[in-house]
Amino acid sequence: MTTLTTRPSPTESSVKPASIGENLVTLLGGIWVVTGLFVDGYAHVNIIDAETEDFFTPWHAFLYSGFVVTAAWIGFVAYRRRQPGSIKQWFPPGYLAAAVGVLVFTIGGVADMIWHTIFGIELDIDALLSPSHIVLMIGFLLILTTPMRATELAGGPAWLAAVSLTATLAVPTFFTPYANGLDNGWFLEQPFPQQAFVIQYGLASGLFVTALLTIPAVYFLTRWRPPIGSVAVLWAVPLMLETFLFGDNPLLTASAVAVGGLTTEAIARAAMSWPSMKRYRVPVAVGSGVFVLWSVYTLLEHLVGSPVRWAPELWTGQIVTCTLLATIIGLLALPPVTPIESDQP
Repeated sequence: MTTLTTRPSPTESSVKPASIGENLVTLLGGIWVVTGLFVDGYAHVNIIDAETEDFFTPWHAFLYSGFVVTAAWIGFVAYRRRQPGSIKQWFPPGYLAAAVGVLVFTIGGVADMIWHTIFGIELDIDALLSPSHIVLMIGFLLILTTPMRATELAGGPAWLAAVSLTATLAVPTFFTPYANGLDNGWFLEQPFPQQAFVIQYGLASGLFVTALLTIPAVYFLTRWRPPIGSVAVLWAVPLMLETFLFGDNPLLTASAVAVGGLTTEAIARAAMSWPSMKRYRVPVAVGSGVFVLWSVYTLLEHLVGSPVRWAPELWTGQIVTCTLLATIIGLLALPPVTPIESDQP
């Protein structure tokens, strides 16, 4: 098990870091709220009658009860470290942003109740773009990333950071199904040029979901040695949940994404023992993983879903452009070359 230990900042050095157990409880609270988010999403898609429902629903109760418990726990973690001086000095490394997230989420929750009271319950895409929901999302992300930040700042197991990042990625994945090219392969079934706008959507959504998956993977790989299966879980779980709600064939999508994630982490782990590749292991890993992901997804869609009717130039071009995008994102995360490194042959 690999951990990463970083020296705490001067403002946090006098505060006892959160233990693995404390971070785990914070993570479980966050997972509770993520579960509530998807339960609420399922209700919006399958149960809610916009004409009769209001803010006070069982699924909202599940979501907000998880938030209350998590917020209380974060407050308790800080309170047990109380000391003279500013309250912000009570928070262990990584937890101050969680307190901000609790405040933002609370504001968003009140705004959500007011919004629903005035405008009613939204359905479909408008529910994802409601201003109050976006505020909730921002606060939620600050809370969910807490175990990962705490692990990075004060040390801890890599798996804890991986699970925290997986739960975090589930949130923007939930809020962007309209731009997610992996939740439904129907656009691959459209011939060209009769459905040109559909193909344009397919290409653009493919690039979007590639960036959505690559950015957190690059963040994780540049800070931790990936435990076996971590990147596969990071990519597959959010996509499977999102596809279950809004798309088709969640197992097909999860399978393709998991194979791409396994490829990514296998190359990232192996390249560490190759001196000539050590510097470029992350861009090579994510580029290869995305190439495998889209190749497997297109193949499975053709064999298990509906036949792919795109011209070969289109579906192969999508695979290549998504691979290039992932590789570029990985290259942007490379540390600057020092003068000593640049002088080496």
